[in-house]
Parts: sequence; C-alpha cells; structure tokens
Amino acid sequence: MRARRRFWLETLGCPKNAVDSEKIAASLLADGLDPAAIESIDVRVPASYAGMISRAPQPDNRSSTMVSVAYQIALGALRPDARYNVSRLGLPFDDDITALVAKVSVSPDDSSALVAHFPARFPAAVAVRASGRAHERRMVEAAGDPGRRLDDAAVADKAARVLAVAGLDAPAGISPAAAGSALTDPAAARSIAARFGDIFAALEPGRRDVAH
Repeated sequence: MRARRRFWLETLGCPKNAVDSEKIAASLLADGLDPAAIESIDVRVPASYAGMISRAPQPDNRSSTMVSVAYQIALGALRPDARYNVSRLGLPFDDDITALVAKVSVSPDDSSALVAHFPARFPAAVAVRASGRAHERRMVEAAGDPGRRLDDAAVADKAARVLAVAGLDAPAGISPAAAGSALTDPAAARSIAARFGDIFAALEPGRRDVAH
C-alpha cells in the first residue's frame, strides 16, 4: 500500500488539496456568517495546484467531488456530514449546494506569504464577501499536518463519523491501539484486516476499487 502524506479535510483525504473546508466553514459561521448571505469566495493558492482544486464537481465523478475546493467548502458550510461519505455515492447537489459552489473562484497566487510554505504544506488564502463585508482567512496547517496532528481520539472520532454516514457502528477491536499492535503482530494484523474488509464491503457494496 502506498502511503499518502496529505489531507483534504479532517474527513476524506486527497493529497494535494489546499483548504481545510471544515476550519473555514466553522470559523466563518462562528463569526455569525450566514451561508445564504455569501456573495463570493476567492481561494488563492500557489499556481502549482490552483488548476487541480478549481476542477468542477460532477455527481458521477468521485475524484472531482474530492478535489473541488468549491464543493468541499459548500459541503463544509451546508452539509458537513456528507464530507464523511467514503463511497461518494448520493452526495448532495441540491440548489443551495450548487449555488454556493458557483460563488467560489480559485486564483493562482505565488506571493511569498503562501509559496514560502509550499511544498511542505499546501497553504491557501480565502476571502469571503457576504452582506457587503469582507472576511479573510489564511490556512497553512491542515488537519493531520505536523502543526495540527490528529491524536487517537480524533482518529477514532473520524472513523466513527465515516461509519455513521454508512449507518454502521464502530466495530469492536478496531482502534488506534489495535492498529499499532498490528504493525508487529501478524495475528493482530490479520484480525484487523478482516474487520476492515467487512467495513469496506458495507461502505461500498459491489465496489472493489475505491482508489481515486
């Protein structure tokens, strides 16, 4: 299995996505921002990956729903639980989602404030205009990065959220501690692999290749 270093969200992970939509949405909503009042969102990132994250989301294209920063921001603001949908089947494309997606633009920005962090990190600056007011955020550390490490509780919470979307309970015997034991104990590795196999079968029935 090939190790993947980066994230997309605290939820599902695409290695090069730039913006932590959960953090953006949470911080703006904490400021009292109403998603319905948003007029525009401009995401500025180093030119090296601006093209990738500006990809339009398509209901029948799994990878596009993961790399599209516009779609991830819309989910973070309006349907946060949907970000934990591993299969990406049945994702929401309701009018409010598509309307917010249409308000997001991506601009290449090779200023030192962003490029200085790249490629060790994938930073972004976000400017939101709503009700005539400007809101700005700059994201350097994403969930899972060295500055925002996920502890065992956060990993377990993430797993529980992914399973909950599929209507599953967290199975006994799978935990960060159990995964650690599997690294050195072949029997533990076989046991946890079998449990994960059952989970993947439930999450994505009839689908063997879940790579994107």
